[in-house]
Amino acid sequence: MSRPPASSTVSSSPVSSVAARLADSGDRFNKCLARLLEHEGGFNDIAADRGGATNFGISLRFLRAEAAINPRVRALFPAGPIDVEDIRKLAHAQAAQIYLWCFWLPMHCDALPAPVDGAVFDQAVNAGPRAAARLLQQAINCALPVGRPKLLEDGQIGTRTLAAARIPAPSLIRDWMRQLAADRYKQIVRLNPSQRTFLRGWLARAAALGDV
Repeated sequence: MSRPPASSTVSSSPVSSVAARLADSGDRFNKCLARLLEHEGGFNDIAADRGGATNFGISLRFLRAEAAINPRVRALFPAGPIDVEDIRKLAHAQAAQIYLWCFWLPMHCDALPAPVDGAVFDQAVNAGPRAAARLLQQAINCALPVGRPKLLEDGQIGTRTLAAARIPAPSLIRDWMRQLAADRYKQIVRLNPSQRTFLRGWLARAAALGDV
């Protein structure tokens, strides 16, 4: 899992109440999380994985970085420095809280139409929030009718991106996200051949984006 600092990923929320957002997110979040975890799997510690030990798709590197800036995440691990054993023993309920507070809500997935919400959520986890936001903007621009103003592809999900996400058919945006994600994965391997071992899984993941 790759993630830049939270402050650089998305704009401030256009939704006034966090409680309302949580209530609205329940069913879609749970469905999208279940699908995400089918890709992410359980505990592994693969040398080629730059994030280090991982469980439920949450890497040691990410968890340490997020706990340093996010009190909600830090509170899940009160017993001292986070290490490999914390990753190994990570519970599903802990993982769900991390995904909700670090990805679903910051990416405004609760304000996106299905199946775009699930596609953005997946890519935020897999590629990082800024990359996922830019992917969404690129897909919207590809899907917008001729003559419509294009979005600035700045990797910031704000009110303009959220509004534009409701102009084309959501399935069309999702299809463009699948194609663009596959292109990005291939580019990663071209630039860093050591990542080729992950390419087949990445392409399968791209093809399944937004399938819930």
